[in-house]
Amino acid sequence: ALQWGHFQPGIVYDEHLLANRHISKLKVLFVPGLEVITEPVLAKLNELRSKGVIIVGDEFTVPALMVDYRIKSITRNTLDPVKTKKELQNLGRELAVLLEKHAPRPATASNQDLVVRQRGCDRADYVFVVNDKRTFGNYVGQWGLVQEKGLPNAGVITLRHPAQAAYDLVAHREIGLKKV
Repeated sequence: ALQWGHFQPGIVYDEHLLANRHISKLKVLFVPGLEVITEPVLAKLNELRSKGVIIVGDEFTVPALMVDYRIKSITRNTLDPVKTKKELQNLGRELAVLLEKHAPRPATASNQDLVVRQRGCDRADYVFVVNDKRTFGNYVGQWGLVQEKGLPNAGVITLRHPAQAAYDLVAHREIGLKKV
């Protein structure tokens, strides 16, 4: 759901929380399926929440943890992957609206089947867009369980900062930029 909401999630383990690793830039923390929790982790999550980190849980989140937002979990239906993807994309849209003021996304796409990823280095940010529009193919998809075959797709990518260049890695050509 987060990838289709154009968020770029990472994973934080209990050990990271307790050792204060990888949490300095944490703005939003999702804790889906958190039915069991240790006292030290609960204390750390409450500390983070008191410092302004938004905690998002689901209906399974342990009641001892106060969450800022509670979402309904989605169970993958392996017999209907199209419906599951649609449900996850709908949740992604809801999360984008819900979290916009807490964690603005650096790049978005007009089409949820375009997955946006950003990487940075010392002097540049790189934005990658992956086409996730798929249909069932003849190899694994022949049983209607896996969408393996890519389909043509189009959309508009919007960045929160100026772009200097765009390039299509598949077609090996520059893409024109439109500055707004």
